[in-house]
Amino acid sequence: MTKLLPGLFFFTYFLLFFSTMLCQQKNESERYKWFDETIGTENSILFNGTRPSENTRSKDGSHKYYLSSSFVPGNIVYQSQPFFDIPLKYDIHKDELIINLTADTKTSIIKLIKTNVQQFTLQNKQFVQLQVPEQTMLVSGFYEVLFQSDDLSLYKKHHKTKKERIVHKEVYTDYRENDEYLIQERGEYEMILNKNDLISAIPEHKTTINNFYKENDQLRKSDFDAFLIKLSKYLSGLK
Repeated sequence: MTKLLPGLFFFTYFLLFFSTMLCQQKNESERYKWFDETIGTENSILFNGTRPSENTRSKDGSHKYYLSSSFVPGNIVYQSQPFFDIPLKYDIHKDELIINLTADTKTSIIKLIKTNVQQFTLQNKQFVQLQVPEQTMLVSGFYEVLFQSDDLSLYKKHHKTKKERIVHKEVYTDYRENDEYLIQERGEYEMILNKNDLISAIPEHKTTINNFYKENDQLRKSDFDAFLIKLSKYLSGLK
């Protein structure tokens, strides 16, 4: 019986240590929230930006934001510091992140300094900032992360174009979404618009890509995001 005591003690210690680590990870966001509430948002580095332009009107009900024109709680990494449950919205026409902060009784709508935003989460979607000036193709701004692995990553660039029109001497601005996809493979970024672009980016898997398109044509037509994610996972597994 005495021989079992050291092993039992070690096992109990391990369980306590493991439980403590899980609790620490789970409570990390709560600690940051507490810190932000303690120092006050008026003292936060998020209070560093300009006021956005919000003076456009749409005739067809469209807007320039990602999913919603309303502020939605999200998370931001700003100047390498995380902030949680910040009311924000993402202007995908100008590629700008806008937040709504309250200090005492004052509410401030702020357009964040773009270069200071490393990443953010909105509507359960993760966005990162990519800046690759040496590429022949311009890679700049916020991109949604659709898939990431050590050797292959898939990103989506949300974008809306605007069209102004005059109705009864009043100017209205309507928006249409025009998204792009990027694949990063072997450190290079390639824009993906169709099957030929994928084959050009990963020529060694031409046969695999052709077969995948044939076998998953229905998914491609119904949900192109899901189709590209499934293909990226499959190609990553082949490496």
